[in-house]
Amino acid sequence: MLTPLGDSLYKGLLVAITGTETSKGKTTLCRAALYAFGDADKMTIKTEKGATLNARNARMGTYNNIPFLFDELTHIDAEEFSQLAYTVSLGEEKDRLTVTRGNSGTRLAASSTWAMSPFVTANTDLHSILASRGDTQAEAVRLIQIRIDQYKMSDLQGSEVTSAMKMIELNMGAAGEEYIKYVVAHLDEVLAIMAKWGKRIEKDVPDSKYRFYRAHAICSMTGLEITNHLKITSFNLDAVYKFALDLFSELADVVSQQNTITPEDALNRMVTDLSPRVITTTEYRDARDGRGPEEVKYNSNNAPVGR
Repeated sequence: MLTPLGDSLYKGLLVAITGTETSKGKTTLCRAALYAFGDADKMTIKTEKGATLNARNARMGTYNNIPFLFDELTHIDAEEFSQLAYTVSLGEEKDRLTVTRGNSGTRLAASSTWAMSPFVTANTDLHSILASRGDTQAEAVRLIQIRIDQYKMSDLQGSEVTSAMKMIELNMGAAGEEYIKYVVAHLDEVLAIMAKWGKRIEKDVPDSKYRFYRAHAICSMTGLEITNHLKITSFNLDAVYKFALDLFSELADVVSQQNTITPEDALNRMVTDLSPRVITTTEYRDARDGRGPEEVKYNSNNAPVGR
């Protein structure tokens, strides 16, 4: 919601709640947050097959600054997830051409834009999915992943959770309306709060490589301070801030270990990938040789890259 008021280069990132165990409340947690702004059912894309790339972009463009949920991306392809992380952080879809009326030519089609941080849930480690593509540090720092298995969860019974969620559902949109009205009416104050948190976070997370983490934390801490002021929430801001710093430190270690490779490893990966397309021969003949050019075998589906 506050993303447009932050760094102009920051358009959002993916906030993922993951864990190998089912029924830990990943989706329920995200839905509870979405109900603040509207109907969580309509603000959810279910599974990686639930929408095409263009439909996802159109949905983000429609919601613009209000988050929604990519639910259950456990089996998403690494290339597709990498593209999703990049697309979200860019805040706009690719330019497309359209034919003008009367077939008189082409022009740029209307493109969707957004500035938001969608929720993601999955039963697998999304950093590992990215790591399967090699050096994916750039995409990995566009993902905040909270691995829910490592935290102690609420002792609420299933019936208690169901009752609480039904009450939230019956009051959908109420909290978001009050929040949005406050931000619009007190813009100068909101910007001052963001500047205050920005100064503190930049001191504790100085590495420019993690600027997306910083930008997201500024928006999040400002939002929590506002909702506390409105009596919508009652968070301990210092405790949340410490949690965020610990999480950022953990994420930085994960990105460094899983999603960053050395130049030597990169070269080895390249040679391994290209080796089926390298022609190996025991001599070098051409048409001037009486026996003619030598015959070689290689995978005809791919053009040779070396000899």
